[in-house]
Amino acid sequence: MNLGNDSAAPPNVIKTQRPILAVIVGIVGASVFLLLGIGLLVLPVVISALEWQHWQQLDTSGLMTVGECIDRYSMIDEGTDDYTIGYRFYHNGREYTGFAYVSESDYRNIAIGDPLPIFYSTEDPTISELRDTKPSIAAPMAITLFAVVWVVLLSVYFFRRGKNRLKSPFAR
Repeated sequence: MNLGNDSAAPPNVIKTQRPILAVIVGIVGASVFLLLGIGLLVLPVVISALEWQHWQQLDTSGLMTVGECIDRYSMIDEGTDDYTIGYRFYHNGREYTGFAYVSESDYRNIAIGDPLPIFYSTEDPTISELRDTKPSIAAPMAITLFAVVWVVLLSVYFFRRGKNRLKSPFAR
């Protein structure tokens, strides 16, 4: 009996080797799917956290000012129309710019140079919105609700899919 020699396999066992390319493709493919799965779970949570941070900045240190329209552009595509207004405002002598998606009627009523109500964070003036009141808590709550539902649904899907793959094909 030769215990140290692999070539002494029983005659009814067929030895196979996977080509290195197949192993590499399998590892890369599994990594991509793993990262994609993690990304699909993490991205909504990150977006929700950023929306809450944006809302909190405006809620705690928000200030109303008057800015001006500096740009207008629309993108009309198959079935979707996007209307955008670019604006600028000043805080402590420094210029800040932003943009906002607006309705078609607002877009048609606003001309370059028109005064616009801007609500911005005095702590971080790069955070601003085209509005004349404090932002509502509805947007961060809706995004958080979507993120929770999304993560739960994906988790259930991947858990069930993994559970089904672990079952033996010979089980009854």
